[in-house]
Amino acid sequence: MNKNNNFSILILTLCSKKTGTGNLKRSLQLQQSLLKEKINCEIWTDQNIETKKIINTLKYKAKIKCFKKITLKIQDYKKFRLVVIDIAWNDLWLDANSSSLIKLIEKLERLNIRVVNIGKPKLETSLFRSFIDIYPDGSQANVSGNVSPRFIALRKEFRSARLKNNRVFKGSIFI
Repeated sequence: MNKNNNFSILILTLCSKKTGTGNLKRSLQLQQSLLKEKINCEIWTDQNIETKKIINTLKYKAKIKCFKKITLKIQDYKKFRLVVIDIAWNDLWLDANSSSLIKLIEKLERLNIRVVNIGKPKLETSLFRSFIDIYPDGSQANVSGNVSPRFIALRKEFRSARLKNNRVFKGSIFI
């Protein structure tokens, strides 16, 4: 990945009482890693109490926009070269906006803007450039239902988690 300042990444993520805060926390950790590499990264998320609590605890300068309603208009996405979708498969917003989101992904593809999905893909489209599966080995930990060493590396609060299997992850996580 080219690390110049012209390369911008957008992460779309949501959190709620129903789906939890894991997607937003993972996206913030990913953003922090990208910023250390001097890669521009912006997060768009929904505006709610859970989001506000998480953002208020940040100890680094994060570029985050909170929306009452996340826009799905193509002109708002043209400045990005990569769009990462990190939305829980059971999120109500995703259900309500899936057809509009698929149309957006089609338009992004035509503009050669890459779209990546993190986690379980729910959208019925073949246009994702790639998927990032954070649970490839299916291991679990006491702190969460599906946590693998790869996920623990991305989430600070899970680094000290006791895994049910004793495998140690020695690979790399990259986009």
